[in-house]
Amino acid sequence: MMPYTFGGSILDDFSPTELRDLQRNSVNILAQLHAMPLDGADTSFAAPHSNNPLQRLLQEQRDYYDWARNNIVYPTIEAAFDWLTANMPTNPGPTVLSWGDARIGNILYNRSVPVAVLDWEMVNLGPAGIDVGWMSFMHRFFQNLAVNYGMTGFPDFMLPADVLADYVAAGGFDIGDLHWYEVYGAMRFAAISIRTSGRQIAYGEAVQPDDPEDLIMHKDLLIQMIL
Repeated sequence: MMPYTFGGSILDDFSPTELRDLQRNSVNILAQLHAMPLDGADTSFAAPHSNNPLQRLLQEQRDYYDWARNNIVYPTIEAAFDWLTANMPTNPGPTVLSWGDARIGNILYNRSVPVAVLDWEMVNLGPAGIDVGWMSFMHRFFQNLAVNYGMTGFPDFMLPADVLADYVAAGGFDIGDLHWYEVYGAMRFAAISIRTSGRQIAYGEAVQPDDPEDLIMHKDLLIQMIL
C-alpha cells in the first residue's frame, strides 16, 4: 500500500475542515494517553525508571542502532546522536505512557473520528514529546517523500506548530522544544530503516548499495533537521 500522501486514500475526499478535524482528533489521542496515571500500573514492559528519561531513551536507541548497523558506521545517524546529546532538553516534563508508533497510519477512523489505536510494539515510558514529535515527523517524512516523487501530498496537514498547538489545547503537557523530539524521531526511524533494509538485503529482496547511507530514505531531511 502506498503512503497516504501519494493519493488513493480516503483523505483525498476530505475537505480542509475534515482534514483539520482528523488532525486535531488524532493529536487529542496523545493527550488522553499521556494523562493516564502510571501509579499502580504494571510498567514492567519498560526499562527501569531513570532520573533522566531522555538519556535512558537515547541509550536504548544507541543500543538498537549498534545492533541494527551490523558493524557499518552511518555518519548521518552518528551526527544525529551527537546533535541530540548536545541539545537535550533540560526539562522534558513528566514520564508518561508513550505509544511509541504514534501516527495516523496506526489509527482506525470513522471519517475523521478515531475509533481504535493500533500497533503498540514500540510502547515505552518517557516524556510526552516523544509521541508528539513522532506524529509530527512521520507526516513530514511521508510528505517529503511525496514531494520528491512529484506529488502534492498534504502540505498543510500535521504542520509541527499546529500539532503542538492542538496537543496543548487538548490538555497535553508542556513539551518544550518540539524540534528536538522530531529529530529524535527522525534518528529513530533512520535506525529502523537500516535494520529493515538490511533484512531485505539478507533475504535477497534488495541489493546492498555502494553507499550504505542510501538505506536511509530520509537522509537529506535528517541532515537538514540537524544543521
